[in-house]
Amino acid sequence: MNKLKFGCMFIIIIFFTHCNNSSLDSSTAVGEPSSAPAKLGSNPKDVSQSAMNQGTQKGVVSNAMASVVGADRPTPKRAVAPAQGKLATTARRQKPIVTDHTAIKAFDRIPDEWIEAAKQLTYYYARRSHGAQITAGMDFLEQKNPKYRHRVKTHYEGGPGLPKQGRPIAVRSYDDGAGEMYHPSGYWEDPVGLDRTRKVLRLNGGRMFNFTVWTWCDQLISKDRRNPNRPFVASYLRSLEKLESEFPEVIVVYNTAHTWTGDKNSIYPNLAANNRKIREYAIRHNKVLFDFENLDTHDPNGVPHFGTSDECDWCIGWCKRHPEDCPKPASSCGLKDRTGKCLRLPDCRHSGGTAKPGTDDYFRKYNCVHKAKAFWWMMARMVGWDGN
Repeated sequence: MNKLKFGCMFIIIIFFTHCNNSSLDSSTAVGEPSSAPAKLGSNPKDVSQSAMNQGTQKGVVSNAMASVVGADRPTPKRAVAPAQGKLATTARRQKPIVTDHTAIKAFDRIPDEWIEAAKQLTYYYARRSHGAQITAGMDFLEQKNPKYRHRVKTHYEGGPGLPKQGRPIAVRSYDDGAGEMYHPSGYWEDPVGLDRTRKVLRLNGGRMFNFTVWTWCDQLISKDRRNPNRPFVASYLRSLEKLESEFPEVIVVYNTAHTWTGDKNSIYPNLAANNRKIREYAIRHNKVLFDFENLDTHDPNGVPHFGTSDECDWCIGWCKRHPEDCPKPASSCGLKDRTGKCLRLPDCRHSGGTAKPGTDDYFRKYNCVHKAKAFWWMMARMVGWDGN
């Protein structure tokens, strides 16, 4: 009898050990793409007050993005990284994502699991010089905290493609800030430019990039000044709609342009009006919007500075009141980067440039950090974070 009991117990132990090992082997770790089919859902969020104040319609903003989980598993509390091609694009999104100054206050609330999920994203970045502000700010955030890892391949490194993924993982991009595509004519303005963009988005069978961004410089001023009747904004919107329809698994991000001194004094009346057209269109048609102008004209507390230039005049006062955001290694070393060296604000195109600590212009560089925080917020929303 004792031998029989012992044999039964031995069989039971072997059975449970096999089951547990099988369960562990088939699990998907947070931060790794799942090979199982994806489920899509939505998470509504109120439209930012700033968007309403700038002439947009009332409504709600939702990422309508989903956590990507196995079809036979319940939705997890922690984020699971998005599988390639399983993001909720415009066709699946019921509400817009508006990335403006309200994203800055929410930045520190982004859960780590959604940062990890966002780092599975890849994007094609065709930009003018102002777009370099985002990249410089992302460098700073990574130096301050390595969880904000990002890797960039540029036009100078052998043409379109992505840097290799490493460990720990990083969000990856192809930055065409020096090639032909950074001009409107090279990305969206004419048929030849659109074909160039299509070729990039078709890489790896159209699965290389999750989203694409093109940023403005001064085109919304100069183009309309030379020919006020030219439907420049309408052409931009039509071209982005074409890309969305042809690449339904790629999120196309809409952008407003940077601000300029004197917008409210009607020195450049077309700039604010054209930005408003883009903003209103994006919200009305449930797009993903990176509101560059709104970020230029609002500090992290939401205080408007409509008379500011694109050099971020308000950044000087902000940094003096908030030294934790704007390290000054020349006089102190209160903040250090991940290697233990004194942290300093990044060189920032059109906003402080290479100004040294100890000058007011140095504080203008915070503008790059401001934009990068908003960009991370946008990516977290793309992969499913509800913003709360």
